[in-house]
Amino acid sequence: MKKIQLLFFIILSLALTSCMSYYEMSSEYQSELQSGNVDKALKLVKKNKFLKKKRNHVLKLLEQGKLAHLNGDFKESNGYLNSVDSIFELKQKHVADIFVENFTNPEKTKYKAEDFEKVTIHYYKALNYYYLNNIEGAIVEAKRINLQLNEINDKYPADKKNRYKSDAFAHTLQGFLYEVNGDVNNAFIAYRNAANLYLDNKDKTYLGVNIPPTLENDVLRTASQLGFYNEVSYFEKKFNRKFLSARNKGGELILIWEKGLIPYKDQTYFTFHMVPQSGVNFLDVYNNDLGISFPIPVDANNKKSNYDVINVAFAKYESRAPYFSQAKVTTNNKSYTFEKLEDFDFIARKTLEDRRFREIAKAAARIATKKLAEYALKKENDNLGTVLTAFNALNEKADTRNWQTLPQSLNYIRIPLNTGKNNIKITYTGANGQTLERVLEIVGNGRVQIRNEFTF
Repeated sequence: MKKIQLLFFIILSLALTSCMSYYEMSSEYQSELQSGNVDKALKLVKKNKFLKKKRNHVLKLLEQGKLAHLNGDFKESNGYLNSVDSIFELKQKHVADIFVENFTNPEKTKYKAEDFEKVTIHYYKALNYYYLNNIEGAIVEAKRINLQLNEINDKYPADKKNRYKSDAFAHTLQGFLYEVNGDVNNAFIAYRNAANLYLDNKDKTYLGVNIPPTLENDVLRTASQLGFYNEVSYFEKKFNRKFLSARNKGGELILIWEKGLIPYKDQTYFTFHMVPQSGVNFLDVYNNDLGISFPIPVDANNKKSNYDVINVAFAKYESRAPYFSQAKVTTNNKSYTFEKLEDFDFIARKTLEDRRFREIAKAAARIATKKLAEYALKKENDNLGTVLTAFNALNEKADTRNWQTLPQSLNYIRIPLNTGKNNIKITYTGANGQTLERVLEIVGNGRVQIRNEFTF
């Protein structure tokens, strides 16, 4: 009995140390990041004990890749992100992960990344290549966004596809890069593809984003440049606006504002009741709130399995309010406001919602595996069976890992430039009236240029 008690307390202490969420375990570097100390945050990520675990290798590479990008180390950033890419391309199936998840919890398995995280890798790689003056490499990465989405959705059954099956932002980014490269024809195709995703919906929204007026103008402008006047007329009717041509000798700046930080994952619990069915050898496991029920076969003569209640953990997202909620740009005696381009907050929540029933199916397998083991052990040794029950209850946890250095949203402005030096003043404003001013010096060279700025 003393040994069993000792075992119970060891299990209790181990479970309590592992019940923290990834957000809590990353609080030190998160704090440095939100204070603007990117270099310090990167050093802390490299030292983080949780991220050093083999199963979290991909997550560590993602965090390092984003932080290195923010630090201006574009080659280093691509080194981390290329490593993640290589791991995903291997398409390895870890059979051991199924065993581990069923007997412990999903956070003990190798981190595979959310679908939108796999896609966003290519956005940062494209920017890295752009800043490294490798435009062809940047275009390849932008194209890979939609190829990645096709590959992701091919693995899901026809009736269970994710709503995140294409990305208007990906097409828009391709258009930016084609224009940087002087390829107006492919830029038009990319902008048109992006616009059609919005136009396919009556309210002209896509994944939580209204069609940006700048995108509408980019479709009309590139179509006009190419002499596609039927296309100009068609999209003027679709957009309910007239195209007004404008020439900018100094070129244009596409300024992307990465606002805030993506929601972090936490967990919530649902209670499942387990009731024996008379005359048959199984327990009916059900949760009325989720509307699910499934049987677990048991020994009908085992009185220890007559009735049971178990709490099952599921992941949820918690929002983080951005420090700066608004921003405007002034240059050459004109003011501009940002338009939303991508809403990672919306995408994160909707992709989790889309796979909710797949998560429930995994949870059902986990419940069945754990309970069958408990009942079998109780039949042999009641005390040890009780210890296993306690271990399973304490070790029940959702997977709270996610790429937490991603932005809450991407927003952009297309700014006409004068030839020569242009001072671009960005004024960020917070909910409590706090402000921050940044001035970029951009030399107008007659071409399209890209910059990304970030606030937390």
